[in-house]
Amino acid sequence: MGAMCFVMYAAVLIPDRAPSLMSYMATICKFSKMYRHPSWVLYDQQFHQEAAESSLRDWSKVDGGIHSCCFNGQRLDASPWCSTCRSVEHSSVTCPVRSEAPSTLGKKRQLQGAWQAQESNRLDLPVY
Repeated sequence: MGAMCFVMYAAVLIPDRAPSLMSYMATICKFSKMYRHPSWVLYDQQFHQEAAESSLRDWSKVDGGIHSCCFNGQRLDASPWCSTCRSVEHSSVTCPVRSEAPSTLGKKRQLQGAWQAQESNRLDLPVY
């Protein structure tokens, strides 16, 4: 819900900056799936601070300096999300849905149910 409100706000009130802000939102969503929780939130906060201090208008580019400070040493596969069922409770390697061998249709239903349950528990990204 929060992301949809942000998209509408950007498109209507600041249409000249909307593409740049949509790109930034996509970048933060990608980082939230690639890296552990505190790191991508720290990147978002630091980027906002830097943008405010420098009056940055183009948010579509990743800030290499902030990225290095926030994500230094993290492996891209260190994400806490299970790629099979999208749970934050386990990794893809230990996924209980993956370890079962149901029929294709049964597995598809299990994955959809697990994904929908996870989506209902996810928090929207903060809107600044």
